Formats: sequence, C-alpha cells, structure tokens
Amino acid sequence: MVMVINMKLKFDVEGMMCAACSAAVERAVSKLDGVESAQVNLLAKLLTAEFDESKTDSEAIITAVKKAGFQATLHEETPPANTQDIKDMDDNSLMEYMRQLKNKKK
Repeated sequence: MVMVINMKLKFDVEGMMCAACSAAVERAVSKLDGVESAQVNLLAKLLTAEFDESKTDSEAIITAVKKAGFQATLHEETPPANTQDIKDMDDNSLMEYMRQLKNKKK
C-alpha cells in the first residue's frame, strides 16, 4: 500500500512532562487513518505530523491529542520577513502561511 503524504504540519502540545507522555501523543496521532508519521519533540513541546490530507486534517489530529489527555494547537511559524523568504518556502509551508493570514483576517 502506498501512502500519499501531501501535508506536514506542526502542533504545539501542552501538558507533556515525560517520554511516556510524548509516546502517548505519538501513538494517538499515528492511529489516525492517513497519518504517515507523528514525531514529538518533548523539550520543544512540538508535534510534527505527516499525513494524507484527503484522509485526515489538523482538527482530527488536535482531537486525537486531546483524547490522549493533552492540549494541542496548530503551531504558528514566525511570518516571513520579506518577499524572498516567501519565495524560499516549500509548498506546505506556503499553504500554512496563507491559512494563518486568512485566519487572522477573521
């Protein structure tokens, strides 16, 4: 079976105190259909998830983290300083940057 990865997002995760906590988050997210990988950086309190956008989304990932007993929010990257920074972004980063801009207007 070939997994299509078309999205890679980062999430801030609150409440993790140890390796068992980070493993619980990784397990919960990895169980979602369409998730190829879920990696937690415990010190940074950051989850990186790679997934097939046609099978799951950021809200499902946040819900899985909450069901595991932790709080998660989409990680906000520092906005690009100039136009050249935008040109250097990969497709996923650019899409996420545009989503953040759109959400700020609401």
